[in-house]
Amino acid sequence: MIYLENFSVTKQDKTICRVDKLDIRQNTCVLISGANGSGKTTLLRSIAGFEKNYRGQMRIDAPARQTVLVHQSPWMLSGTAKFNLSFGLKSHRIDNHVEKTRKLVELFQLDNVLKSDAKTLSGGEQRRIAIARALLTEPRILLLDEPFSDLDEPGINSVVAAIQSIESTVVIVSPTDLDLLEFAQRFELAGAT
Repeated sequence: MIYLENFSVTKQDKTICRVDKLDIRQNTCVLISGANGSGKTTLLRSIAGFEKNYRGQMRIDAPARQTVLVHQSPWMLSGTAKFNLSFGLKSHRIDNHVEKTRKLVELFQLDNVLKSDAKTLSGGEQRRIAIARALLTEPRILLLDEPFSDLDEPGINSVVAAIQSIESTVVIVSPTDLDLLEFAQRFELAGAT
C-alpha cells in the first residue's frame, strides 16, 4: 500500500526526512515515533502528496483523493463543529452518511459541541472533530500526526476504537515520549492485529 526506498526530502541543502526503506501493507496500523525535527510530519506530508520534491522511490497504492492527513494542529473552518464534521463529506462529494455520522459523534462524545463555533472548542474537541471528519470520508490511507496530544483517556480510547473499526491503512506519527508499550497494548487488548 505504501512503499518508500532510499527516500529523502531536502530543503535549503538540509535533509529533513530520510527513510532507507518503508513497506506498509494494506489495512495495517503503523506507529512511527521520533524526536521533534526528525522528519515525521514531512514523511506524512510526502505520503499525502504534499511534498513533491523528493529523491528515491515512493509508491502509494491509493488515489490521492483517498488519502487523508489529519494535521498535528487540526484545521477548523469558520462555522459550527457540525459544519466542520460534515465538510469532508461535502468536499469529497459523498452522500450523507447519517448513521455513520451519528456513530462517530457518539463514539467521540461530540453531541454537546455540534452547535458550537468550531474555533472556540478545546484542543481535544477540535482533534476529535478532525479525526471524525477524516473517518467519514472512508479513506484507504489515514495519516494521523500526533493524534493523541490534547486528548484525555476517554478521547484516546475513542480514537483507538475508531481506528480499529475501519478497513484502512493507518500511519500514526508520535513523539518519542509516547509509551510505545502502552500504545501497543491498547490495540492488542481491543483485538487489533
